[in-house]
Amino acid sequence: GLLSTVQYTLSQHLVLTAGVHYRYFRSFLREEISDLLGGRFFVEDYSWSLAGVAGRKQIMYPGDIIKVNNHSIINLMNGYARLNYGTKNIQWFISLKGSNNWYKRTDNYNYTDNPSSKTISKPGIDIRSGIGFNTSDNIHSIYVNTAYISKAPYFKYVFGNFTNTPVQNIRNEHFATTEAGYKLNLPGFKMKISGYYTVWDNVSMLTNEYVQLENNELSRAMINGLKSRHEGLELEISYKINDFFSLGALASVADYRWMNDVTAKLINNNVVTDTVNVFVKGVHVGGTAQQKAGIYGRVRFFRLVNLKVEGFYFNNLYADFNPVNRNIAGDHSDSYKFPSYWIINSYLQIPFRLAGYNVMAGINGFNLLDKRYIETGEDGADHTIDTFKGFWSFGRTFNFTVRIYF
Repeated sequence: GLLSTVQYTLSQHLVLTAGVHYRYFRSFLREEISDLLGGRFFVEDYSWSLAGVAGRKQIMYPGDIIKVNNHSIINLMNGYARLNYGTKNIQWFISLKGSNNWYKRTDNYNYTDNPSSKTISKPGIDIRSGIGFNTSDNIHSIYVNTAYISKAPYFKYVFGNFTNTPVQNIRNEHFATTEAGYKLNLPGFKMKISGYYTVWDNVSMLTNEYVQLENNELSRAMINGLKSRHEGLELEISYKINDFFSLGALASVADYRWMNDVTAKLINNNVVTDTVNVFVKGVHVGGTAQQKAGIYGRVRFFRLVNLKVEGFYFNNLYADFNPVNRNIAGDHSDSYKFPSYWIINSYLQIPFRLAGYNVMAGINGFNLLDKRYIETGEDGADHTIDTFKGFWSFGRTFNFTVRIYF
């Protein structure tokens, strides 16, 4: 990649920063035989290949590539500029970034004559601005930020069929967001309260992304055009009692919902086989706890040992939806709602000198109460735990870390 930046002082209070950024990215996805597990060879029947056998060898040995063999190639270029204005009491900025992504895919498994796709170009734009006001004593401050982002889709959505045929009519994702907040900064006590409102449009989604579709009972669902609304309030406070002891707390209340119904394309064996209507208007967005609360305490012993203990409460956490299970008109029931839970973590750090270097040793404990809670997962047909599929927590865990500062 390449990154260049130039900064120019226009006046005592006005500074312009600009530059360009280029990045080249190439990755591959392939399955390689490393061990035949007692067999003499592997028979590749190219059952998932669009080209079939096509005269290619079928007797494979360790080191040969089977079942999947493709490359992702992305070129990204953007130019950006940011104008900052600052005085003792006022800070203001506006920034603009224009970008373009060039996507290309090569696939030696599905294509024998011409494994390269055509190049797909997707531009994007990012506009942000914000202003803050501070009192002369810096005790009180308020701020407002806003942004509009047109974000080019991820590579996996451009070639969502897992072939070199790009998805038709795929559009950029659009974000429009505004946040406002107030900060109180007193000796030993700090508080921040903020609110935000975000609309996320043209959301894409791809299910069963890493599953080999070995039979007709499994399909991927490709969605474009989802729209969601995210709004909420957040509060953070901290109190430093002295050099050895401090306390803090945080809380957030949010409401994240899908705003529209869409149509999904069903993909089987790299081919679009059907479409289904997906009814999710008004359904809560899954994957994020929409009510959170936390407290923490930090203690310093003997001017050397640091101990932090924190507790977090999570509520209103929903499963992600499966498009195939959302095809009943009029059924806008929420996805399965996970049980709320508390977790407690601790962090112990001890700094010392070793061979002339500063060293930090730490012992961290997570989920000390050994709670079994659901972390993430996919909603089932009846939106209950009986048909839910997902991942539960690991329970109580510890790790030990050592950092050496050179």
